[in-house]
Amino acid sequence: MTDRSADAVQVTDSTGSIAVESWAELAGVRTGDAVELQVTKSADGFVGTSARVWPMTATLPQNVASGDSPYSYLRFRSGEAVELLRTADRAVTVARSYLTDHYFVEANTPQLWRASREYGESELRVTDPADPESGSWLLQSPTLPAMLCAIGGVDRAFQFSRCFRAEPSASPLKAYEFTQLNLAVTFTCVEEQMRLLEGLFEAVNSALGLPSWGRGPFPVLDYDACLRRFGSDTPDYRYGAFPTPVLDGGPFGRPGQRIRALIVPRCTADIAHALRSMADRHLGTETVFQYNSDGAVTLGDVIPGLPLSAPVALVGCAEGERAEAFVRKLAQALYPLITGEQPPAFGPLWIRRQPFLSEEEHEARSHHSKCLFGQRLGPAGELSDSYDLVVNGVELLSGSQNEVEPGQLLKNFAHAGVSDPEEMYGYYLEALRFGAPPLHNTSIGWERFVALLLGVPMRDVMIMPKTGSGQCAVTGLPAKS
Repeated sequence: MTDRSADAVQVTDSTGSIAVESWAELAGVRTGDAVELQVTKSADGFVGTSARVWPMTATLPQNVASGDSPYSYLRFRSGEAVELLRTADRAVTVARSYLTDHYFVEANTPQLWRASREYGESELRVTDPADPESGSWLLQSPTLPAMLCAIGGVDRAFQFSRCFRAEPSASPLKAYEFTQLNLAVTFTCVEEQMRLLEGLFEAVNSALGLPSWGRGPFPVLDYDACLRRFGSDTPDYRYGAFPTPVLDGGPFGRPGQRIRALIVPRCTADIAHALRSMADRHLGTETVFQYNSDGAVTLGDVIPGLPLSAPVALVGCAEGERAEAFVRKLAQALYPLITGEQPPAFGPLWIRRQPFLSEEEHEARSHHSKCLFGQRLGPAGELSDSYDLVVNGVELLSGSQNEVEPGQLLKNFAHAGVSDPEEMYGYYLEALRFGAPPLHNTSIGWERFVALLLGVPMRDVMIMPKTGSGQCAVTGLPAKS
């Protein structure tokens, strides 16, 4: 890679950029050409001894950094793109070191397995050309083989595993490929795993020179409480001081309508006036607004159990993407006005005790719960002993305490609508019958984690990202026959 100035050629390699005088061999060299130099370092810098050029035979295409570009690999001719990759690689090295220091062993498991539909979607099937009726499936997550390792005596194991997931889409070709850091641990509990993971993230942030997430413990909310407070299970907790619930519009004069609200505690009259003006300007007649200036926090009756500091204001409009974008921007603008500080760079939040089945799965029962192997909680087993970590509105990981009693796991399968559990999961049930210790599994979306840390799109930390339709832009795969 080269750049030409008036009297020298800048040649860039993995060690940085050096300037060399223009020899005859470099006459006509262009940015993007590959150049081999043999140089001698002297007190005055680098003295060239010979040069050789492998010129491009085609013009470098435009927009090579785009995830949809079939030439995305060429973006690494930019030093910035390579530096991002080096930083991502450093994060992997730090994570491996941290886990090894905590007595983990790296134990990669097979990628070809039986179908499990662990996350509710069908796996991608691989067939032997010599035997078209045969088949294996590419794993969505290595949970099951990792749990078998734990049952077999590997008490702390991790793996950076390639995962494959067929996603619902209008395009039948849509399939995603990604990397997951999976942890399988025995004789532990949810709280202990949370502390372990908080330490892992702190170690990576510190090594990369990034702002701390805090040394823990991170804030924790139950799933139901999170929905009541934020109207979402992926809130941006940097602005957690401003609840964003979805409410029945009845108390505000709109019976039967659902509204997305932003609640502003400790709201002065000046801020309330500005809020009302902004809402009227952006939302018009759709505006819902209420301000309690006399210290009577009547909104507590609307959202039971929500701690509020009077005076308090509520602003919002009918639920939808427009309302979500509006309240998000308001929260960002209000944070320094209300707190007198800038928002933190990262806002981690643990969300615990999720429903055993999602609402969609209750309605359609065609999908298995993502908590299918988790222990069940609650009087009727309606919850799972599971958790997610959400940072800045992005879900980074999921984990759970797994069920190890075969009879109870069979009940889980029946509740999830698994028609023949012995056929699909017989090998795992048999392993449990040999006797299993308490099992815990955590899965971290690694590219998503690194992209969040560096503040870049996820495609920037992947070598050859898939397009929006799930295809490989370089090869055009998967292709229809």
